[in-house]
Amino acid sequence: MVLSSGTRWERKRSVIGIPAMAAISLLSIGLNLEGARRQTLYAAAVMTLTNIFLDLLVVYVFPRSMFLMGLTTSLSYYAGVGVLLTYYLRKRKDILLMPKSCRISLRSIQQVAWRGMPLGVSRMTTALKAAYLNHLLASSVTAVGLAA
Repeated sequence: MVLSSGTRWERKRSVIGIPAMAAISLLSIGLNLEGARRQTLYAAAVMTLTNIFLDLLVVYVFPRSMFLMGLTTSLSYYAGVGVLLTYYLRKRKDILLMPKSCRISLRSIQQVAWRGMPLGVSRMTTALKAAYLNHLLASSVTAVGLAA
């Protein structure tokens, strides 16, 4: 059986959760640097409970579809991002999202880029792998379900 590669809409909707996944990775690094590990634990708990609740809604209330199941997971990631962002919006914190005054020199930019290059490459390849996997899964979904 030959599977179609999916419509344009199916390919576009497969990347809904990738920004939230990347944001969780980046925000949790800052929280670990500050020693606020409980906030990441709260975010994981909120993500899990949100995903379970929304999955139950999809199974029992809404029409069952693979897209809605994936959307619930993406929405749970966005809920986790919201929990992590509450820490950065507090008045008392060490790491600011946007410092009011900072002096940036070309040398400091080069040092940051050089030191962060391996992690940046790793994050980019992880995001590309996730996007490619989502594309493969979206292209293998048929009217009956996921092709095994």
